[in-house]
Amino acid sequence: MNAAPEGELHPWLLPAWERLQAHVEGGRLPQALLIHGPSGLGKAALAERFAHRLLCTGAGTRPCGRCAGCHLLAAGTHPDYRRIAPEEPGKPIRVDAIRRLIGDLALKAQYEGYRVSLIERAEQMNVSSANALLKTLEEPAEHNLIILVAEAPSRLPPTILSRCQKIAITPPTAAEAAHWLSLRQPGIAADTLLNAAGGSPLRALALADSDVVERRRRVFEEFRAIADQRQDPVAVAERWHALSHEECLDWMLCWLPDLIRLAVGASPLRVRNADVLPELQRLAAGLGPRGLLNYWRELLALRQALGTQANRQLLLEETLIRWSRLGSRHG
Repeated sequence: MNAAPEGELHPWLLPAWERLQAHVEGGRLPQALLIHGPSGLGKAALAERFAHRLLCTGAGTRPCGRCAGCHLLAAGTHPDYRRIAPEEPGKPIRVDAIRRLIGDLALKAQYEGYRVSLIERAEQMNVSSANALLKTLEEPAEHNLIILVAEAPSRLPPTILSRCQKIAITPPTAAEAAHWLSLRQPGIAADTLLNAAGGSPLRALALADSDVVERRRRVFEEFRAIADQRQDPVAVAERWHALSHEECLDWMLCWLPDLIRLAVGASPLRVRNADVLPELQRLAAGLGPRGLLNYWRELLALRQALGTQANRQLLLEETLIRWSRLGSRHG
């Protein structure tokens, strides 16, 4: 569910697409672009569409789908297009992949126009990979465009960030996302499904026919039980091992802001996770806002750490142990 249907761009991607188009029309296309934003918004699909736009030989502002360039792209055999991504989720982009890309960029384009390279999850380049790419960015070849796509651009070296033109993808508001989702899945509980999908409309659409809402509810019950000292955090982490670590942490990161709001006396109307409001209120009554805020910051750091080579299960255990300790201090 990352790509929009041919001819359609998701509405929250339109401002970024217009900026990209302006670069082309104004003859100001940079040597490197960084498209960044939260997961589940279609960043890679936008980057790929823009690459196709540049390599399409037809007239118009979008890929025509009929020219030789479009046919080669559809077959995955265009000689002037390269796409790099981590070999496995959570694994780094290795230096060998970047070196092969650099070698390709040293060759002359086989068609007139640009050579385009797309690097997905660019923040997962290891130190050697980033250093190798930096040398290419420092001495860019004419008519070469490198597009980096990242969820956590702060993890990229400043030297790479400074050489990229940045395009931020802004998520739709909760109301906009719910409206978009309801048009595609009439009759569903859009708000609850969006919360289960971490606010991502594309992920929510992909999960519409799954058990994600019930799975999220079970995770929330155990999350609450740990704070109440009714569950062992290590045992819960073991049960969550079969689930997506990213998914569990994303849900926790969604519940924590609501707990902080309630702990400081905010109106329940400001709570995003209305489906678990009574439980959140009971939790917030026994937890201090400062401890919750610090824990939320720890979760943000741990969520980023899942993209490294750290032991993911150990990270989850440590996260839940700290949650248990926070609950015991304010119980």
